Amino acid sequence: MPTIGNPFTKSKKKLEADMLFQMALQREQAAAQHQQAIEVERQYRLEEAARAEQRLRRQEEDYRRQQEIAEHERRRYLEDQARAEQEHRRQQEEHQRRLAAEQAARERRWQAEQQARQEQDRLRQSEHERLLAAERERTAQLEDERREKENREQMAREREFQRRENKLKLLRMTSPESLRSLRELIRRKYELDMAIWADRRVRAPLRPHVEAKMEQADAAYMEILTIVGIWEDNSNGAWNEREWKLASEVKARLEQDGKRMWAGNPPWEEG
Repeated sequence: MPTIGNPFTKSKKKLEADMLFQMALQREQAAAQHQQAIEVERQYRLEEAARAEQRLRRQEEDYRRQQEIAEHERRRYLEDQARAEQEHRRQQEEHQRRLAAEQAARERRWQAEQQARQEQDRLRQSEHERLLAAERERTAQLEDERREKENREQMAREREFQRRENKLKLLRMTSPESLRSLRELIRRKYELDMAIWADRRVRAPLRPHVEAKMEQADAAYMEILTIVGIWEDNSNGAWNEREWKLASEVKARLEQDGKRMWAGNPPWEEG
């Protein structure tokens, strides 16, 4: 009798096979997923490593650039310091040259001033000696002129004295001559007095000319008084009665007070 198989047994085996297949497939899928995850993880780690390496390279590059910048700054600082020191040395040398030039200029000025002072001293000494010589010459000349003037004045006084003596002798002898001389002297005295009075307001530089007229007027007045002074009497009969009376009146009027002597009594600023 044929054996009848159990249909459920075949189905079970098929199910088991399917299950095994599914499980194997799942294991393969899981393994594939795991492998994929591992690959993803590896790729991620590789990328992270690449990024880390890139960051490291950037950091190294930044550090290198910073080092280069720092080195550049250091070199520039050293160069600036070297230039500053060189400029300082140049300024020091220029200052020393300027000081030396100023010192040389001061010495030249001092020498020039010394020479100028010596030349001025020499010129002053020469001028002083010249002035002394001129003063001695002038003094000698003035002394000669003074002596010559004294001699001339002495001779003039002697001649004037002799002239007056002769004139007085003549006046004592001739009354008409006395009257004529007296009239001339009175006229001369009057003219001088009028000229002096007209110039009483002249300035000081012009007064010597007026003072000379004052001396002449006083001299004329003294001569008038001298003439009338000898008219003491008419005992010798040189005058007639009318002439003697007139002469006595003239003498009295001329000898009265009030006649002005200009010496010591100048007319400046009067009237």
